[in-house]
Amino acid sequence: MSTSRFKKILHLKFSDVSLFIQCVFYLTLSKQKIKRSSFKEIVPTLGELNQEIRKELSNSEYAIAEKIRLATMRASRFVPFRSVCMDQAMTGVILLKKHRIPCTLFLGVRKREEGNGLDAHAWVVCGDKIVLGGQKSLFYTVTASFSNDFKA
Repeated sequence: MSTSRFKKILHLKFSDVSLFIQCVFYLTLSKQKIKRSSFKEIVPTLGELNQEIRKELSNSEYAIAEKIRLATMRASRFVPFRSVCMDQAMTGVILLKKHRIPCTLFLGVRKREEGNGLDAHAWVVCGDKIVLGGQKSLFYTVTASFSNDFKA
């Protein structure tokens, strides 16, 4: 880790540093779970299968979701492994659940641009915003969704 990147973390507010540390922990936990578990074992932790939540969130909920997004993306650059969309999405869902913010994790596929085969992608949506997974998720066909609703 470069010294300048580490110094940037030290200049964050305590709550942001705490969220960053949680993200590093959950990214690592998620990566290990993906490596060591079958998808069948992971599914129950993601949410309710093939459900989608598109509830309007308050401004404060969107602000928390944005902090989670920023912390997850920042932490993904610091972990000692290649962090990809699935471990980032799992981390996002864990933290959004902790804050009781409704969200949906989507899994999708698309044909590879070069050669044969498929590319897979995972992304998280809160309300009408893509929190993790970015705009490239628009190019994928949804194969499964997992909802977490706390506003029944």
